[in-house]
Amino acid sequence: MKKHTKHTKLNLRKSDTYAVQEIAILGVKCSIIAQLSQNIAEILQKTTKMAYFDASHNSEETAPILDTFTFNETGCLKTQTANNLNKFNTRQQLSTYDLVLINGNHYQAKKQIVVLDPEKEASITKRIDQITDVVCFVKTTKEVKIFDCLKSKFQNYEAIPVFNIDNITAISKIVDKTINANRPTLNGLVLAGGKSTRMGTDKGLLNYHGQAQRYYLFNLMQQVLGKDAEVFLSVRAE
Repeated sequence: MKKHTKHTKLNLRKSDTYAVQEIAILGVKCSIIAQLSQNIAEILQKTTKMAYFDASHNSEETAPILDTFTFNETGCLKTQTANNLNKFNTRQQLSTYDLVLINGNHYQAKKQIVVLDPEKEASITKRIDQITDVVCFVKTTKEVKIFDCLKSKFQNYEAIPVFNIDNITAISKIVDKTINANRPTLNGLVLAGGKSTRMGTDKGLLNYHGQAQRYYLFNLMQQVLGKDAEVFLSVRAE
């Protein structure tokens, strides 16, 4: 006799610390981290939904009594809410993003882009325990070398890509590669098992752009999801 279970066993979605996928940028002043994040987002915006996660430097801010959401016809939304940082709530809030870039000067993330700024070597040394999985090194000058503390921690440091900070295209490509390597495959299912009682004839067999609607949807889903995805057609047994 099969043991009763209340719920079907499902694989839970994997998450990093604050988001499904996250990369911290650290080793340079915050304004450069914000600009670098903006530049990466501009290149990847057509294929990747991204967000930026940072800390406020305004010590005079107070939490609002009323959460406000201000919309603009351009699509710009400004929000002001009372929230304490909680990684479980944050995962939910950021769950719709493919990648969240994080200001690593303030928060730790599962992966990192380490910026090599000679003036910030002491800062990198201080945060060396937070640097665990380096996506790439980014040089602020052509002369700067990988810091000794990084060489000591990462024996394979020579295999980690190194880019100049103005080579946004190359940095964006390595970020895109990282996202896709960890992006789960999305499969498709066309539900065509209804009886079409009110229609009087099988809706899935109606001619749509020269073929049965169910097959049109099947082919469209295969095209959108890509060659690595599986698409299924659910019909009645008969």
